[in-house]
Amino acid sequence: MAESQEPGSPTTLEAYGEGNEMSNVALLEKEDKKSGSVSMLPAVAIKGSSKKPFISCQMILLAVAVVLFVIGFILLIVGIVFITKTPECQKAQKEDTCAPSDEAKRSGLYDLLEKLHSSYYEMYPNKIAYKRPVTVEEIRRKYRAHDPSPATKRRTTDRIKALLKEVDEFKVDNTKLKPREAKALAQARFTVKYMFGKPYDMNYYAGDYMLGPNLWCMMQPICTVGGDISANLRYFRPNSTADLETLRNKLMEINSTFTQYITNLRYGVNAGMVRTVEQCKRGINGLTESYPSIAFKGALGVYTENFMGELLDSKFLSSLMNNTDEANKWRAKYGKTASESLREFALEYVGEPIDNLFRYLKDEHAKYCVPDTVSSGLASLPLPYVYVNGTADKSRPTTKKLPTGEALDGKKAYEMSVGYFTTNDFTPDQIYELGYKMLNKLYPQVLAIAREVSGKTNDTEAKKLFQARLKAPDMSYNQQPFPANESDEDAHRLCRSDGAAMIFCPTRWREIQKWFVKALEAISLLDPRTVNMFYFTGPKITTPNCPIKVGADYNPSASANYESSGASCLQSCRYNIPFFSENYGPVYEEMSTCAHEARPGHHTQVQGLEEHFRDKCGGVISWVDNINYYVAFTEGWGLYAENPLVGEDTNVYDGIPLEKYGMLKWQIWRALRLIVDSGLHYKNLTRADALKLFADFAWDTSALAELEVTRYQSAFGQATSYMIGQQQIVQLRQYAEKELGKDFSLKEFHYQLLSQGSSPLSHLKNSIERYVSCAKDKTISGCSDVLDPPKRRTRPTEDKGVLGDYIYRNNPPRLPMLKHYV
Repeated sequence: MAESQEPGSPTTLEAYGEGNEMSNVALLEKEDKKSGSVSMLPAVAIKGSSKKPFISCQMILLAVAVVLFVIGFILLIVGIVFITKTPECQKAQKEDTCAPSDEAKRSGLYDLLEKLHSSYYEMYPNKIAYKRPVTVEEIRRKYRAHDPSPATKRRTTDRIKALLKEVDEFKVDNTKLKPREAKALAQARFTVKYMFGKPYDMNYYAGDYMLGPNLWCMMQPICTVGGDISANLRYFRPNSTADLETLRNKLMEINSTFTQYITNLRYGVNAGMVRTVEQCKRGINGLTESYPSIAFKGALGVYTENFMGELLDSKFLSSLMNNTDEANKWRAKYGKTASESLREFALEYVGEPIDNLFRYLKDEHAKYCVPDTVSSGLASLPLPYVYVNGTADKSRPTTKKLPTGEALDGKKAYEMSVGYFTTNDFTPDQIYELGYKMLNKLYPQVLAIAREVSGKTNDTEAKKLFQARLKAPDMSYNQQPFPANESDEDAHRLCRSDGAAMIFCPTRWREIQKWFVKALEAISLLDPRTVNMFYFTGPKITTPNCPIKVGADYNPSASANYESSGASCLQSCRYNIPFFSENYGPVYEEMSTCAHEARPGHHTQVQGLEEHFRDKCGGVISWVDNINYYVAFTEGWGLYAENPLVGEDTNVYDGIPLEKYGMLKWQIWRALRLIVDSGLHYKNLTRADALKLFADFAWDTSALAELEVTRYQSAFGQATSYMIGQQQIVQLRQYAEKELGKDFSLKEFHYQLLSQGSSPLSHLKNSIERYVSCAKDKTISGCSDVLDPPKRRTRPTEDKGVLGDYIYRNNPPRLPMLKHYV
């Protein structure tokens, strides 16, 4: 939304008079109306009773006209000057906002950030197409496929350790930095600490790269190879035989990627680093999301994978084919056309290696995955023996070592990764303790609702009756169980789009429409309740303009999730509902889920960030702002939106205790996540223990609880982010309310919080503390940037794409948007 203009301020050249056809008389009349003045000429002179007075009157009118013309001309010139200067002023303002502070120049902050920037693309050459600025020649020269070899992982990990040491020892006075610089430094320090925002599979010493894909294929490099192919290899469009040979060699690197990945998994079996049976099964579902055509059609599916579309399009080889000499040269050298060869390369070096991975996971690796009675998480890894079909083969003790001989330790691996999701320094023990603290606070509240609904004063009786009510058929959108043929593996294969679901899963498709309607009703009900929470217009606009729609997620391992659209809103944002849930619902949870995924949750924060708060200045700070994702703030905000924003700050749950229970149930669920996640991976909690916790406190024994525990086992650490982030935001709000008293503004607090974009919790704390100090004493140096931030650009920063690219310049490679799960 464009920023509002000051009253009376000119917005166009016409406002100053250029191109304005208003006559001088009309202008005079307009000025008279504005001033309220009246004519001082005698009536007789106006009427012209004699020639002399008439001439005098003419002269007076002529003089007045001349004066008004001169004044109008002067105003016109002044207006044109102001208009001409306006872009210069805006440019100067932008330059002032974006220019380095004296402290940044003194400390060498930008030099440090530039070093991190160049180091990132040296260590991750598969991401070079996303670099800005970058040229076609640089991509062709530097791109390498993802290399998952332990040797490369070790070199990268050691180099990042050295960079982190340099960042930690960097000396700077944060109070003298501009807000965007202070945020960039905090983001950079955190990003480097966790392998440049890659918490899984990249830290050599963690050893988790031996485990295989997680249930969502989330944040794992093997799952983004397709995107790397699409982003980079489009710039290897061949003009000659030599060019096509270069492209072939690049495709051969993809073969090496997947071959090495399988080697890592085999090494993990012998080292004792394997997942459980259910995790392994769900991991295949996750990998399928990245390579669906190959997963279901085998190697030949490569020809219909989206990421191969441009390479296999006939236009891709047009330059070579139009060069008769080079086309003939290729045929003479290889005995087939360039087009035939490229399709062979795609099959041999991309389709077959990915298909081999699927076959290995299903046919070989699956037999080494262990029962939950043997291992439930990282805490029990590495295993002492290789397990085959659930039984320890004591003739095959595991090495328990990394390839270079260092000892493997699952608990230490958890310590290395969990901080990425909490974005603070909480130890696993502190996470575990916070979970119980919040559980003890929340559980009595659901017992109170059980007593209210059941009419019983005894907790045991009330809980029994209330749980029976929760299991009633009308608590689900589907009144009957779904047909088996719409829930099995064939259904998972056939029903992967709306069109296919209508045909092959008609019952599920019909029933999910009810869920869609309920979700849209909930979103419509919640939206107007937030008008006093955020700035919707003006220079501090906080909320997004891009619409949100509801759709289905066809991953059998999915839970409810949100996808943003990007600053330009090229398509609607999405709240995705899991299509293959055992039952659709429960209906009483939808209000809280919508608060989390839509407004005022993820849609407000994530899409609002893209539209309003991304760094607009370009350069290395914009890179730092985009390179990572800060889970605790994003998911913490989602949970904060559920409660207290909707749960306590509105009356939406008044008179509907079941829906209020749905909200509190998910608060309890997030507290249990702290206990379960840290318990499974650090405190030897078993899967059975975890399921009992959900049965006892969330009153849930459904397939959802089973799937959720598998999620925590598989994507370790991620589940801790929700309540840790929420509690930090609540504490910051309480601090601001206490310090500012009657001057506290919820809109302003949310603006100050959300304007920090996505960043570590420590930076949010520093930012709110600085805001409070400035609100109490506006004379503090730098407070103008906090309280009255510089005018923001209303349009997103232009992505100039890849320099020298004349084919895809309107569609440059863009970092993929992440899914944000409930």
